Amino acid sequence: MRPQCVQAHRRVVIAADERRAGYELALKTARRKRDSTVCVETTLDIDAGARAMAALLNRHRDVRAVFCSADAIAVGALYECQRRDLEISGRIAIAGFDDTPIAAQVVPSLTTLRVPRYYIGQRAGEMIRARLGDEKVKPRIVDTGYELVKHKSA
Repeated sequence: MRPQCVQAHRRVVIAADERRAGYELALKTARRKRDSTVCVETTLDIDAGARAMAALLNRHRDVRAVFCSADAIAVGALYECQRRDLEISGRIAIAGFDDTPIAAQVVPSLTTLRVPRYYIGQRAGEMIRARLGDEKVKPRIVDTGYELVKHKSA
């Protein structure tokens, strides 16, 4: 099985670059080769997620799992799989990122990664304030953690 990802286009979501880097690091750690045909870059909306999933399924009919860099994209991917009568979780697993409210509302509910968005904003504001006050900012990189929110899609 080849790992797949559907990712927001870099001009839309800069954070997608870091998510892709994490995906590529995981491949490297698992000693898996990177296959550019299993990643689809798209814009950040449900319709684009459906189109990206269609493109991925047209390239690789044996797709078993997909990680999307945003919940909106994952919901579109989920809908495309349903249109094709692919059983979500049984035949194909789908996961998103952000834990937005729609993740719990779609059927089946969407497995997603939750990051502490408000804390990230708070820390960024504190770091900007410190920099504007000519203070040295340490650490420059802050690990805020994440949580896997398990739902029915994966």
